[in-house]
Amino acid sequence: MRACAAALAGGDVPLGPLPAGTGNLLARNPGIPTDLESAAKVAGAGHLRRIDVPSLDGEPFVVLGGGGFDGRSEVVSGIGVGVGGVGVGRRPQPWQLQRRRAAEIVVRWPAQGPVEIDGDLCAPADVLTFAMSARALDVYVPVSD
Repeated sequence: MRACAAALAGGDVPLGPLPAGTGNLLARNPGIPTDLESAAKVAGAGHLRRIDVPSLDGEPFVVLGGGGFDGRSEVVSGIGVGVGGVGVGRRPQPWQLQRRRAAEIVVRWPAQGPVEIDGDLCAPADVLTFAMSARALDVYVPVSD
């Protein structure tokens, strides 16, 4: 899903997500059916919604990218950061999350920690640079959306 979205972002060809792998998360948000036949019908006859395409260190993604480490009390009180293009799953409680809007976010950790993009593990890093391409990709969604 990530590779397709990266190739299509900024262009004229829309993405028709099918619910498989990370596509489940992108498809679930706007209500795309979970069975492949119904999802394919949405991709052929749905309407288009323009979505943001975030990137982490230049790598575009469509659901969530982030990193974290085991927090140490003398460094920070949190254990990670996640940047998302769409909302997925259960929403965190207000005390679990700080929401921010930005075109770019740079996170510096005191040591290298794990990094993931749309569920794929990446090389550990101590600096993460997130950027947002606003309304960069058309996605087919159900007509009732």
